[in-house]
Amino acid sequence: MDKFDLNKQKRLKVLSKIIYIVTKLLKIFSYIAIPFIMLAMVIIPILINKVSVKDNKISINDNVISIEDKKGMLSISVNGVKVADETDKDSIIRIKDILKDFSKGTIIAASEVALAFTLISIIIMIILLRQVEKLFRNIYSKDTPFTLDNVNHIRKIAIMMIISIVIPIVSNTIMSVIISHELNIHISSFNIIEILIVFILSYIFEYGCLLQTKSIEKIYENIN
Repeated sequence: MDKFDLNKQKRLKVLSKIIYIVTKLLKIFSYIAIPFIMLAMVIIPILINKVSVKDNKISINDNVISIEDKKGMLSISVNGVKVADETDKDSIIRIKDILKDFSKGTIIAASEVALAFTLISIIIMIILLRQVEKLFRNIYSKDTPFTLDNVNHIRKIAIMMIISIVIPIVSNTIMSVIISHELNIHISSFNIIEILIVFILSYIFEYGCLLQTKSIEKIYENIN
């Protein structure tokens, strides 16, 4: 192996180690998020049960949150003190619909479903990050990236990516049933292309692994 090949291999290993470390950190942050979401799933129903809504005013114990539509701008105040303005019309309509149309039970159910699917998404993300971590750990610690182990990691990454696309669809379907809202399913073509690229990459690695095995076998045949 000449100096040029050694430099390329060194750069590959350094880059792989950086990706491995970043992935490990992201996985740790994802683990940290789980207990907060679980805590929110317990606290939100308790808070919502203490909420009363009347004339675009939300009362939580002795605190009153007022929501007023002033010339297309939503003014939000707490106990008479303005805390925020919202100009996004979609947000205004959404908040008004929630205040007007949905019972506490519906809001709690929708909140719990949203949090539950957020939790599932984080778990899927952790599994995906774990596979990415193992993949790049193998690349920087071993002599060659073309191994069947790495092929399996890449395919598992692609599967997790597919699941991560399906989860929002299932979540939106359930939410539309709970709030009796029109179902809006959107799948990005970019996501599909990403998954196809990862699957193709797994076949490239598998082919590289096969070529490498045949090359080694050929070397041994020539020696013998």
